[in-house]
Amino acid sequence: MWTLRDLMRAATIATGPRRRELLTAACDIYTAPLADGQDYEWLQPHRETVRRWGTEAQLLLADDLLDSNPQTASDLLDKAIGLDRYNEALYAKAMHARHALGDADGIRTLLRALTKALADLDAEPQDDTITLATQLRTSLDEK
Repeated sequence: MWTLRDLMRAATIATGPRRRELLTAACDIYTAPLADGQDYEWLQPHRETVRRWGTEAQLLLADDLLDSNPQTASDLLDKAIGLDRYNEALYAKAMHARHALGDADGIRTLLRALTKALADLDAEPQDDTITLATQLRTSLDEK
């Protein structure tokens, strides 16, 4: 837990290759919920904090890699969505990565997955997200 925290703190002030190195290390560390399988009362807030750090590491590294390596960025965002399946911003960022890969079906699949996840909460994707998906798919169709 503390190693992940320290990596994220260092990554926020680092730049270039050092930042990517720190974020990659953070992504490699967070592979499962903190104390997975344990159910102590005091654990839940710490588990949530660590989950957020893990998700943030995936998102920040994906942002850094989107232009140079969209496939890796897409893979990282898929992992982040697995950590936080109700986070609409992650789906939107993943749609941008799929667009960079020329994957119109991937954009459609992400919108469907988001719609299904939010239905669990009796919610729907925001209009902006639906519009984004449509615009990204349309721009690929025009190429």
